[in-house]
Amino acid sequence: MPVRLDDIEGGKERIAAFVDLPKAAYMPDAKTRIDPQTAAAVGMEWAAVTGPDARYPALGTENLATCMGLAVHNPRTKATGLAHLAQDGASTEIGEESRLSLITMMDRVAQGGGPLEVRMVGPNVGGYLAAEFVDNVAEILEDYDVTVLSADLGDKAGMSAFAVHAGMWDQGLIRGKVTMSEIMSANAEGGKDAVAKLHAECVNLEKMSAPGRSSGHLAYDGLSETGPAPEPPAIG
Repeated sequence: MPVRLDDIEGGKERIAAFVDLPKAAYMPDAKTRIDPQTAAAVGMEWAAVTGPDARYPALGTENLATCMGLAVHNPRTKATGLAHLAQDGASTEIGEESRLSLITMMDRVAQGGGPLEVRMVGPNVGGYLAAEFVDNVAEILEDYDVTVLSADLGDKAGMSAFAVHAGMWDQGLIRGKVTMSEIMSANAEGGKDAVAKLHAECVNLEKMSAPGRSSGHLAYDGLSETGPAPEPPAIG
């Protein structure tokens, strides 16, 4: 079940809870539904935010190995963010540029109130350096009302490239690559149909767009183009 950060201690207990989370769900038939040119590229140590009506309603990143890709969504406003977070050299700490980008992104997505949902991808390596880096990131997220839905890290081997669409968050992440091991596993479990389904989830993120402008630590701020989503109507 999802992990609410306020309800769990940090350190080994928190990492164990992340590892126990299910792998991320990926959007079905994304190849025919998502134009990669509508996704703004987010480079290492950068973040971006967007909304369903922005010029680039999707955000994507590539080349995740020892880094973490963190996607965040505000169900109340539909504001969505993506950060590509790196460690500070060989330490377990998040790099300073990554930290500032993460905080900038989280503050923007949190505007309008309401709890936030997070999906983590990576780092795709195990060991204490990666685990403590993940826990260091989680310490920053504790300042927000965050529930972690999925965490593909360490031995779970998350994607090295993925995207997220502000208007389709509930359908899952957008797969950016299909590895040979995934193809072999899908074939063993479900044959050709399972392999075809895997490929249908995959979007060529090499064709993502570079917005060409940045704001502070944001490579792209789609929320400034459209303004915040309207407040939901009062109930009752």
